Amino acid sequence: MALSTQVVYKFDRAAFAAIVGPGLKKDITSRTARVRTLARALAPKGKTGRLRRSLQYDVDGTRLNWTGTVYINEAIAPHGPWVALGTGVYGQHRRVIRPRVAPYMVFEWRGRWVSRKTVKGQPRQNFLPDALRAARDA
Repeated sequence: MALSTQVVYKFDRAAFAAIVGPGLKKDITSRTARVRTLARALAPKGKTGRLRRSLQYDVDGTRLNWTGTVYINEAIAPHGPWVALGTGVYGQHRRVIRPRVAPYMVFEWRGRWVSRKTVKGQPRQNFLPDALRAARDA
């Protein structure tokens, strides 16, 4: 017959949350702010810099369950999701962009005005996932 010993620890979740919770929120906030900073550095600057300024973060949760979110504030940069997700054949619908009303689209491209019946769109720019990856590796 083998001799065995059993040790049981009673875990007081409320006491643990009271001790660790505030520090955990501070840590998640710090890490989320770091991802936002990296995303701003990786985002395309553009002419106005609105996309970079539109990158914001939020930390939400209770006690031991915190979530940090970095997001594009569309009130500041309505074009942000198109830059991040791509458009046309590179976007979610995967088809060329056609004019809705006129027979041609007219726009400025590389300093010249051009007209086209269709355009491919623009590929996605992965600045948000790249920022998260860079923050993990650091």
